Amino acid sequence: MGYLGLQAIMGFFMSCWHLVFALSGQQANLVEGVLGFQPKMSAPYVLPFMLPRILGSLEQQVVGGPVTIRLFFGDLDVMKLYVAGRSCPSRVVIHAGETITC
Repeated sequence: MGYLGLQAIMGFFMSCWHLVFALSGQQANLVEGVLGFQPKMSAPYVLPFMLPRILGSLEQQVVGGPVTIRLFFGDLDVMKLYVAGRSCPSRVVIHAGETITC
């Protein structure tokens, strides 16, 4: 059964980390160079995303409108990037401080 006091301290607060991935619907296969998002909300939104050594945001202002990926830290290099089933037309390479719109 476990120690309830210990579970409350060590486990419950950690569930907050999963909210970022749940809201953005982030799926990453970095070995194959694929990064995808299935946001769980309608535009307008700005959602953070995290990958090893990468921090950025996913933004859409109008439903069905363009999606902007902004990097705050790191370098992103993927062969395929998709958001809600829509793919960017080619390989995506962006660095900290840059944005790309698909």
